[in-house]
Amino acid sequence: MLTPMETGRAEVDEALSKLEFERARELARAIDAASDSAQMTDRVEARHSQAVQSAKDLHALITELARSHDYRSLLDIVDRPSTISLLGLLPANTKSRSEVHLRGARRWAERQVEANSRRLDEVAKAVAELDLEFASAVLRRLDKEFLDDAMRETRNQLLLEITARTIEMEELQNSAERVISEETPTRWWQRRRRTR
Repeated sequence: MLTPMETGRAEVDEALSKLEFERARELARAIDAASDSAQMTDRVEARHSQAVQSAKDLHALITELARSHDYRSLLDIVDRPSTISLLGLLPANTKSRSEVHLRGARRWAERQVEANSRRLDEVAKAVAELDLEFASAVLRRLDKEFLDDAMRETRNQLLLEITARTIEMEELQNSAERVISEETPTRWWQRRRRTR
């Protein structure tokens, strides 16, 4: 069984883990008032200072990645659960600048998905027209990171179709060459060479 002091400390730790500093401060003040010390309040303030520094570092990282157009890394930052909480600790104008860069990364990802969709349509059309080299080249240009399950299935189906059509074309080419060589009349000098 936990004592009220231990329960209070656990609540403070939980609030700190969620970056809820106002709630953590209130809980820490209550604990410190009961124990006649400022230990928990000091701990909360130290954790707040660390979080603010982490938020500033995050903003600097976002700005640097945006300048170098590294949208994949920005997307990783967008997906982190702590990003929104950390940005909330920054001043409003700094927070809005970071959010602009993160929205830009999301728009870039949407454009990648649209480009993949467009390329898959081009591949399907090229396969239907038996332009297998073009279809293979366009498939290689797909960004596999931005394929959803349906697009992956379509891509795999098109790969199978390209392979089957390529085999069919090679068989047709081989049989055509065989028929041409059998039907081509041999000249008198070609016959003599064969008989020797």
